[in-house]
Amino acid sequence: GLVPRFFAGESVKRTFDVFNDSTGENELVLTWSLAGTETKGSESLTLPPAGYRAVEVTLRMPTVGAPKDFAFEWTLAAKGQPVHRGSQAVRVYPRRPLQSPAGVQVLVFDPRQEWSRTAEAEGLQSARLAALADLAKADPRSDLLVVGPGAFERGEQKQGIPRVGEDTPGVSKLLGFLTQGGRALVLEQTTYEGIPLGVSLVDHASTLTFPQAGDHPVLTGFGKDDFKFWRGDNYVTRREILRPISGGIKPLLVSGGEHSLDQSPLMEVPAGAGTALLMQTLVGAKLDSEPAARQLLQNALAYLASRAP
Repeated sequence: GLVPRFFAGESVKRTFDVFNDSTGENELVLTWSLAGTETKGSESLTLPPAGYRAVEVTLRMPTVGAPKDFAFEWTLAAKGQPVHRGSQAVRVYPRRPLQSPAGVQVLVFDPRQEWSRTAEAEGLQSARLAALADLAKADPRSDLLVVGPGAFERGEQKQGIPRVGEDTPGVSKLLGFLTQGGRALVLEQTTYEGIPLGVSLVDHASTLTFPQAGDHPVLTGFGKDDFKFWRGDNYVTRREILRPISGGIKPLLVSGGEHSLDQSPLMEVPAGAGTALLMQTLVGAKLDSEPAARQLLQNALAYLASRAP
């Protein structure tokens, strides 16, 4: 089955439904532990024939230096004899402040400012860009661009007519930054219209996505199920990139329907001497709640920082 993911230090509640299916009163003892840690406990209960009780336990996730799997184990004993045993794997991720990669200046373009405020509060050291046009002053050798969620939306209209087909303001400076060796991480967007990176989005939301390039540094340290059923509403994506078939674009994660995997929630797009990671996984929205999202963001920043022009 799928392995639940938690942050180190998180308190996790689990409920056991305990039944006495014997014809007489029964003295039962429920014991539980997180194997290899000091997290353990027990509860004694006396149940009448056909009696039932819900037992809620709290597990405190241990401190870890890197993602690590543990076994949550439990035993129910009647009059000293085990009558039921069970276990479930859980994966624990470190909960660290976000780290800005060494050797680069992180520039954030985030018109909504929600994500940038959260990221700064979580430890990311960065400078904010008011507009993409400000990339004209950026240094592709030492600057790393992060584009916040929904930053490519264009709500403006000109004399009541939608600006169909027009480039997003400043996009020429974005392309110039990339082609000269710049690196960009683009978080989840609602549109790529006016952004000439050769990709387009489709209305496909996924709870299940799959590694396509498991050896890529961005996916280091993840299990095969870490991109499925993200915490909260279970969604990993809301909109996804239609997989291109040319241009050197490399899908890192894929998703799709019953018969094909036609979408990519995460891909690397070369642009001249530079590169862009397009990340439609809900890393922006679930930075605080989903351990895999936080780790994916940190991996992406470290990888782009290592890609010196």
